[in-house]
Amino acid sequence: MKQRRALLILGIFVTVFFISCTGFFDLGQEEITSLGNSERPATTLIYFNNSNNNYAVDVYSSPARGAKITSLSAGSISNNIAWVPTPDNEGFLFYLTYILSVAGNDIELIPTKYGIHFTTVAIPRDQTTSVLIPQLDAMVGYNESPFDEAIISIRNNFPSGIRFLSGNGDLQPVSGSSLINNGRTALYRVNPTTTGISGFTIQVQSDRKALPSSITSFRGGYLYEIEVSSNGLVNISYGKPDNGTLLTLDHIATNR
Repeated sequence: MKQRRALLILGIFVTVFFISCTGFFDLGQEEITSLGNSERPATTLIYFNNSNNNYAVDVYSSPARGAKITSLSAGSISNNIAWVPTPDNEGFLFYLTYILSVAGNDIELIPTKYGIHFTTVAIPRDQTTSVLIPQLDAMVGYNESPFDEAIISIRNNFPSGIRFLSGNGDLQPVSGSSLINNGRTALYRVNPTTTGISGFTIQVQSDRKALPSSITSFRGGYLYEIEVSSNGLVNISYGKPDNGTLLTLDHIATNR
């Protein structure tokens, strides 16, 4: 009788042990499956297509143009980028800044007046979506400038560094230092003037040089190329007309 009771207790113990072990291994298998799902490669992808555009473009995710998504060379296509799908009937806004090359310097253009400063694209889940960059020269007229400001190019052929001043303050070029070293060219964006240009001067060492009197104003969309020669005189360079050249896309180089 005691032997039978002992065998019964032993059988119950073995059964409980195997049930608990089975539950343990089942739990372990569920955890492994969960980890596998979390590591599944992203299948919602985008890429940027700038193949039909003659100009480089920087792409941002906000109108403030803070964090950059990517930079595209003229005529290029980006690699695939993992992205978040958009809800049905909605799109994601990508904000565009075109990079143009004027007088050997890169200058940014946000083409708000042409309506191509952003593009909206629906991004379906688990698909690869192309984000086509609008073609700038298809929107800008043949005889118009994409810039609202006057663009001033100043070439320094004087041995010492020079500065471009408005009143008593240095003007900041689109890139680089406000001191233009010998052999360098600086590019400036200046609001159009209606009352003359007497407030603008070029500092050459301790002297301030007035701009040529033949320049009566800075007109929006025009390029003014100015050179400081080795004797400190300020001259209009490259044979351009005194009152500037309309800066159409014909005068803007492709770049990058």
